[in-house]
Amino acid sequence: MNLYFFIFILRLLVPLLVFNYPFFVILIILTLDGFDAEFAAKVVSYPHYQLFDKLLDFWWYLILLFFSSFFLKEFFLLLFALFVYRLIGEIIFVLKRENKIFLFFPNFFENVFLLIFMGISFARLEFIIRGSNFFYFFLLACLVKLIQEYLVHVKKFVFMKSALGLKRKWRRG
Repeated sequence: MNLYFFIFILRLLVPLLVFNYPFFVILIILTLDGFDAEFAAKVVSYPHYQLFDKLLDFWWYLILLFFSSFFLKEFFLLLFALFVYRLIGEIIFVLKRENKIFLFFPNFFENVFLLIFMGISFARLEFIIRGSNFFYFFLLACLVKLIQEYLVHVKKFVFMKSALGLKRKWRRG
């Protein structure tokens, strides 16, 4: 079996375990999402990978939104709004296939979800979601995401290439 296919299946099924093992599932999904392109390049073209990746991302966000409705109720409306905002960008991307669209529709949802999840899950980090602190950490999470979207989708920054000198050779087609 192809390793990318295995990672694809994991990205499809592992999110369903978030209700039982949220911390570990989040770590696994973030890791798989961060490295799946290294394996995809050997078996799919870059445009196909982008489409598959965005669909799997959407699946993950949908499950996180559902999770939020049960466990992050105090922040659900904010997360829902950020989810819809990103969804608009995902739809435009699927229709136009232009990566730069994500600079205008950054994935604030995932970063803010992680911020809230960490603040609720770890007593020592609760201060990040209380009072005016939340506003400042929210802005910081959004700024970090804007910078990341710019680097990835406009400057075409690839961590594995920049940090380790590895270059992906995407399959044609």
